[in-house]
Amino acid sequence: MHQTYTLNNPHGKTNGRFFWQDSFEPQAEKGICFVPESLIDAEGKLEETFYLNNGWARLNCGSQAQGHGSHMFPDMQQPVLEDQPDVTARIKTFLAHWD
Repeated sequence: MHQTYTLNNPHGKTNGRFFWQDSFEPQAEKGICFVPESLIDAEGKLEETFYLNNGWARLNCGSQAQGHGSHMFPDMQQPVLEDQPDVTARIKTFLAHWD
């Protein structure tokens, strides 16, 4: 199941979901992208302009060791699911960066 998480950012709490980075890297090298629910439309598509202009792409890159480029873009067809211990650990590490 694709869970919703709460990120404690400087402007308050933000609810969102994680998606794998859109890249050709192997899964273990991809970053995970936190996408606020307010940027996901009714069809499950990303409001790309707001994602880029509000700094979420930079935030995702700065919150983890994995991932490449100065702006990480999510693959909205690939949700991050907590189905493996290493994935759960990556989510917890990401969220801890913002607590």
